[in-house]
Amino acid sequence: IKAEVPAGAVVVTSEMSMVQTYYSKRHVIRGVPDGAHLESKLGTMQDMCPGCALYLAVRRQNAEKFRGVLDRLQPVFEDDNFIIRKISMVGHDRKTIG
Repeated sequence: IKAEVPAGAVVVTSEMSMVQTYYSKRHVIRGVPDGAHLESKLGTMQDMCPGCALYLAVRRQNAEKFRGVLDRLQPVFEDDNFIIRKISMVGHDRKTIG
């Protein structure tokens, strides 16, 4: 995460462990269970850090839970274990993933 996500960005992940938070040296929102939950909380996430770039980082084994969202996001990094995508907000309210 540290190598692929710019400083000052917020990373959203399904991971619960604090290990990723410590080593990424990024702001991390942990424990997001799936894409539907992510989309329902985007406004709150943006309000926490207005102007911060948002990224989604998930383990490949959990990707299916985020498939509908991942397919709409800009690829940043992908390997056998992790997928990182940039979350771009679209729409008149800037609260829709696109």
